Amino acid sequence: MLREALEIIRLLRRGGHRSSCGRRPRARSARSTSSRRALQESLPVTTSPNSPSPAPAPAQGSPRPSVTTAAPRTTGYWVGGALFAVLTGAGIVVGAVGSEPPRPVPDFVAEVEGEGQATFEVGDGEEGRWAVFTTDVNDWTCTHVTPSGQAAERTFEGSYTSDDGRWYLNGILDTSEPGTHTFACSGGAGISRGIASMDTVEAAEGRGTVMGATALALAAAGLLGGGGVAGATVLRRRAHQRRTAPTA
Repeated sequence: MLREALEIIRLLRRGGHRSSCGRRPRARSARSTSSRRALQESLPVTTSPNSPSPAPAPAQGSPRPSVTTAAPRTTGYWVGGALFAVLTGAGIVVGAVGSEPPRPVPDFVAEVEGEGQATFEVGDGEEGRWAVFTTDVNDWTCTHVTPSGQAAERTFEGSYTSDDGRWYLNGILDTSEPGTHTFACSGGAGISRGIASMDTVEAAEGRGTVMGATALALAAAGLLGGGGVAGATVLRRRAHQRRTAPTA
């Protein structure tokens, strides 16, 4: 019995020694691990020269830069002014030229020099207006006789002077009756008379009308075009000022 008790005591001592020996290495391992961690945290962090540098973190809440645009240029004012000046000036020139269109000497079908008479033929379909032109605007010594033998009256409307300043429109003849018409003069020595169609006069008047309308169109285009470009520039600049004005 005594022997067995001594054996149990010896075994208990061995077991306590083993348990104490097992706990001590674990304590040492925990302390060494914490020491290594503290040492690593205290050392500076170094990076390799070949390793990429970390990207900086974006700043939170930083305002975005405002994008500003340049104000519209004042070139529109110059363009509008140039359009107005050029087109309006062209209209004035065309109007001035149109007020005095070319007035050539009419193609006479019959002429009377001084005292005398001349005949001219008006065919079917040619009953248009014919006129008498004289070198003296105050010549009233001539009469017009129709094919039926009746005296016809002259009517007076408009005015026409040839470019050479020699021939004047002296009245429009009634040629509504086809056939041979007679134009007779009883005096007026040194005065020349000529019978011609009114086509020359009407062509000159038509050119004047067309050129007058062209002059008005050019002037209107200069006013609207130049004013429109300048006005659009004003509106664009005002809109830009409103967009870029600081808010309260």
